[in-house]
Amino acid sequence: MVTIDSIKEKIRDLLIEKDGDVQPHELKFIIDEAKQLGINDKQIAKLVPEIDRSINWEHIRKQKEEDVERLKKFEEETKKKEEEIKSAPEFIDALLQYCLSDGIVESQELQIIFAKAEHLKQDVNALSRKIKSTLDTNKYKPYPNPDLKSTTLKDTLLSTNWYDTKQYVIITTPPPPPPKPFPWKVVITSFLLIISVGGFIGYQFFYKPWLKDKNAPRYYTFANDAIFRSSQVAQVDYNKIMTLAYGTELITYDYGAEWAYGKVGEKEGYVATKLTLDKKDFYIINSIWGDTESKSAIETIKCRKALLKYFKEKNLIGKMDTSLQREIFGFAQTMKEVWQVFTKGKDIKPNTVFYPKIYNPTSKFTDFAVIIKNITTNKRKILMFTFTDTEEPILFHEADAPDFGDIVSIKKIKKKGIESIEIKYSPA
Repeated sequence: MVTIDSIKEKIRDLLIEKDGDVQPHELKFIIDEAKQLGINDKQIAKLVPEIDRSINWEHIRKQKEEDVERLKKFEEETKKKEEEIKSAPEFIDALLQYCLSDGIVESQELQIIFAKAEHLKQDVNALSRKIKSTLDTNKYKPYPNPDLKSTTLKDTLLSTNWYDTKQYVIITTPPPPPPKPFPWKVVITSFLLIISVGGFIGYQFFYKPWLKDKNAPRYYTFANDAIFRSSQVAQVDYNKIMTLAYGTELITYDYGAEWAYGKVGEKEGYVATKLTLDKKDFYIINSIWGDTESKSAIETIKCRKALLKYFKEKNLIGKMDTSLQREIFGFAQTMKEVWQVFTKGKDIKPNTVFYPKIYNPTSKFTDFAVIIKNITTNKRKILMFTFTDTEEPILFHEADAPDFGDIVSIKKIKKKGIESIEIKYSPA
């Protein structure tokens, strides 16, 4: 429907497109529409300078300059990426040789190599064959046995650790037989002498603590750095015992609203409850990271909780071994779609993560936008979260994203009186 506001909006768009230099013949399609409202060409001609004066030309020119600068930076990053990809085979070979250097190639090391290869756009199938050939040439053996039911050679390689001949012999050689028992008279006499005292000591100082730890629930830190403290006082240094890395297991004796009390190694202390997750939730969030860069780029606990909440509500899962699925869910999650986050390095832009501030400009937190990818179909979605003052995540936008490209900009726009979110992506 043609309205005076829509006519003005088209004149404004034309002025911005032509940098204010609009020729009379370029107004023809606008004049034709304006005639439906009884507005003639002279009235349109009077509207043009009036609308021209209302435009913030300084902002428009600055925005265009910024667009040119962003394009320049994108071309530089593209050239840098091309150089990385060009040198990728040598880099991957160096990683593999490093893994072979100690006689043990762990599945976790291979996982890192494959993740780097995927990030650098290398042929994973060809890399799988190369690794298998290298292991065979160096006479590496799997222990325990690989999962031969895996659908790909890559998954078979990742299903176990690989050892060279020397290391394999060491781990597969049975322990020596136990020493001969003492004579019965000595054993019986010793038993009678120590049974009362030894039994009490063994129960109090060994069995009872062991049983307590065995039955205590396990929680895991999901912040990059969680402080383990000797008392329930935050933001001070005097009670700091140590810093807990991401994924540290806490044998938990008491789990309150604000503090969890438990043991790490041989030390007992407190860690903030909000920095921990139970085993099921931790392995869900851990399965979402498609590579090490993703965990680094999404470093705040509120953003990690936003992803965890979304995956649980949508009944999704990240990439997780079948054995681990059975352990934490009770059975394999074959009906769930597998989605993950793949980002560039933390400070690289554009990226698949973005931190705008458009939902509530007065909020003390930025919003959180992230692209997730279905690793089966390669389809992608963009999710946008805002946060309450207590850091609770709220999903306010969800849409399909192009199969390739990173987030260049996100802004709120208003056209014809309707507000919407405009997302620009870098070229594929």
